[in-house]
Amino acid sequence: MALFSKFNFKNLKELKEKIAELKLDIELIEDLRPLARKVKIGSRELPNFPGHPPHGRM
Repeated sequence: MALFSKFNFKNLKELKEKIAELKLDIELIEDLRPLARKVKIGSRELPNFPGHPPHGRM
């Protein structure tokens, strides 16, 4: 058995089904508005970048 599997879900439904199949306790939210909020670091307010590219090979 592999220790990991490729993250290759086409939609949220597929991801939720896999989470249920693995009996994992992971809560997903569909409201992505929090990702658009600015981030405050010290006295600076920076835009949040929810679209960071993945690291490593694709």
